[in-house]
Amino acid sequence: MEVIVNKKKRRKEQRENKNNNKLRGSSSTPRTRSQLSPEWTTKEALILVNEIAAVEKDCLKALSTYQKWKIIVDNCVVLDVARNLNQCRTKWNSLLNEYNLIKDWDKESESRSDLYWSLESERRKEFGLPENFNEELFRAIDDYMWCHKEHPDTDPDPDPDTDPEKPDLLHAITNLGMLHPQFSVQ
Repeated sequence: MEVIVNKKKRRKEQRENKNNNKLRGSSSTPRTRSQLSPEWTTKEALILVNEIAAVEKDCLKALSTYQKWKIIVDNCVVLDVARNLNQCRTKWNSLLNEYNLIKDWDKESESRSDLYWSLESERRKEFGLPENFNEELFRAIDDYMWCHKEHPDTDPDPDPDTDPEKPDLLHAITNLGMLHPQFSVQ
């Protein structure tokens, strides 16, 4: 058990060092509170995740990323989540980051008592995990990720013109006409 804890503490330190390096490389211009967005409620975050899932499902390849995000933001505003496109994308990226931390942690856990949902808030903080990630929100993101893996945004099939294993459609239609004269072109 001690080896697992030490291993996880090292990973936490590595993540913290990585985050500190990112912060040092960013602009040092101070921001006022008015430039920062207010905290997201769990309800708002759930609406965002559900809208992302719905738009991805409905518009899988038909729209550009910008167009999809524009629709997501417009839908969120209608549902009383008054955020702009950058705020929604930033929140989504943050949610995905926290989701992935939890998923990775649970994959590496060797016992049920080490799983994220079994840890107290202080232990989560100690290991560099999100302290209070909402379980319903986690399940919503998990459902989205599962569906997204089943239907990726890119077409996995190769171009039929370059795939020698796929029969030519015209050739198949011609063969069908030869086998069944009622289908042949007159």
